[in-house]
Amino acid sequence: MSLTDSLTFAEAVGIDDGVPTISNVSVIGAMLPIGDMADIATRPVASDTTLGMLRFTVGGEEGHSVHGLPAMVVDAEEDGFAFAGSQGNSLVAWVEGGRLVVVTGPDDFKATLALAETVRPATDDEWEEVVAVVGNPFAPDDDPIEVDFNGGVVLYQGVDPGTGDTFRFEVEMDANLMICIHEQSGDGSTGECGIEPGSTELPLLWSGNRSGHSFVLAVVDSGLEANAELRITLADGTIEAFPLVEHGDALPGPAVATLLPNDRGAVELWIGAKIVATL
Repeated sequence: MSLTDSLTFAEAVGIDDGVPTISNVSVIGAMLPIGDMADIATRPVASDTTLGMLRFTVGGEEGHSVHGLPAMVVDAEEDGFAFAGSQGNSLVAWVEGGRLVVVTGPDDFKATLALAETVRPATDDEWEEVVAVVGNPFAPDDDPIEVDFNGGVVLYQGVDPGTGDTFRFEVEMDANLMICIHEQSGDGSTGECGIEPGSTELPLLWSGNRSGHSFVLAVVDSGLEANAELRITLADGTIEAFPLVEHGDALPGPAVATLLPNDRGAVELWIGAKIVATL
């Protein structure tokens, strides 16, 4: 269509009571419908027109194949469609098993075509693993969390129930105690750090609020791992116990951190049978 034809067609298109309409059918000319937008927007099962509708929407070219089935490719740099948020990426799409399958890659479409050929249906066991992670994406590990951020050690990670954002509690100790909270959301990551002057004498039992979360941190001298434990008494009398563990050279001794519940009573740091600090 020429620019004039496109403008004429646009003038004839409107919405009547929520339904798209064309006031002058002559503007359609020889055009034929290629499919329904629901093919690529709402339907879980692909139809015969799905691939054509996708190409109509994002551009690209046909004439390729994946697993012996017709496929289309889009090169963002050539087609000017930044589907992946940056130029120079590529997309390959095809219909297989009644589903529209889309693969994107950081390189040109030939590399992404090669990647698409490796796609296969997941086994039942693989799907069970995926379902388990989706159902509980932040299940605690048996081992303590140790992720290095600028020399610190992450002692706790969790999910904000109000926002769904993940957050990590990081500690670094040298001349001062530095505590940081790193938050990750769909909009990116943020961090908040603070130095606690005079808070490096051991045994240490610290509590404070960072980014709206109340934490408690316990650190003892090296070599006391087997005997050190943080205990939090809840309002109903239940006692939660958190053993302190070594983190190599990242901290001066065994440590543990956790969220402070609102319904808590005493917070105590034990070494053996002795309480050495309380909150």
